[in-house]
Amino acid sequence: MNCAGSTNLYLNFFERFEAFELSVKLGSFSLAAQQLGTTTSQVSRRVKALEEALGTPLCLRHQNGITPTDAGVRFLSTQTPLMRSFEEFEASLTSEFIPTVVLEAPVTLGGIVFPRLLENIN
Repeated sequence: MNCAGSTNLYLNFFERFEAFELSVKLGSFSLAAQQLGTTTSQVSRRVKALEEALGTPLCLRHQNGITPTDAGVRFLSTQTPLMRSFEEFEASLTSEFIPTVVLEAPVTLGGIVFPRLLENIN
């Protein structure tokens, strides 16, 4: 793969992979688009861009939807664990560095109780 191809592949890889993975799982670009909250043509373009970057067809398009090619099946089997691992890592960073506490109470009670509670937390 040349440098331009690899740059193209990595530029929007996550969106492209998600579109491909979901399309294969659901068997349809239109069902994947509904779940992703975008258009069918956008999902199709993302998958096509991924195929062009990789230089091989990843799915067969037919009237009843799509099916993965052998290359598509191999691609999913190698990339899906990598993507899940990245998502888990990203979630661990988020939960590790962004603690969230939500406290609700009537204003009069909150002005009296919360300051005392917050003193005990630190």
